[in-house]
Amino acid sequence: DTKTIAEAARTQADNTNKMAEAAIEQVQELKANVRIAQEANNSTRDALILDKRAWVGIKSMRIQTFEVGRPVDVVMVLTNSGKTFARQVVTVAHKATGRKDVVLDFDQMAKLLPAKPEQPKVLFPNLTVSVTPSTSYNLSESQFAAIKNHEQIFYIFGQITYTDVFNENRVTEFCGMYDGNNPELYLCDQHQ
Repeated sequence: DTKTIAEAARTQADNTNKMAEAAIEQVQELKANVRIAQEANNSTRDALILDKRAWVGIKSMRIQTFEVGRPVDVVMVLTNSGKTFARQVVTVAHKATGRKDVVLDFDQMAKLLPAKPEQPKVLFPNLTVSVTPSTSYNLSESQFAAIKNHEQIFYIFGQITYTDVFNENRVTEFCGMYDGNNPELYLCDQHQ
């Protein structure tokens, strides 16, 4: 009978629609699970990189030459506290003097002050290397006196750039201050 066939066709169509809706829901759930798995994978990869990458920083900075009319030499001891080597390690340093009570704009000063990048180095894990960044910054008599009389501060600031084993370019900024006392420089507030 035609009515029975039509009802069976309608029931079959309804069941097919329900199956299609269920399939669409499953695809959406599958997509959500894939996204969650990708996020977990990315988080694991990022954690691995952070754990295994090179971490280059400054262990110490010390005044080596501090005389009127001569370039101020600062020996910087760089260290890699990471688990893999850092390559293409380059130090660029700028030197300046300023009053203790004035906050210096290092970005602006870096544009104005000459700096000569050091030759690229490789720094292996848990090792240190000493560098003496070269600039032509000479102290005048008045600058020398102002620092020795604790009226001004001598600054050395800049960046250490390097590439880690994951081919990521990294940057460590630094700023050391000398107040005329101890030849060991201390870190600026901005870069601690």
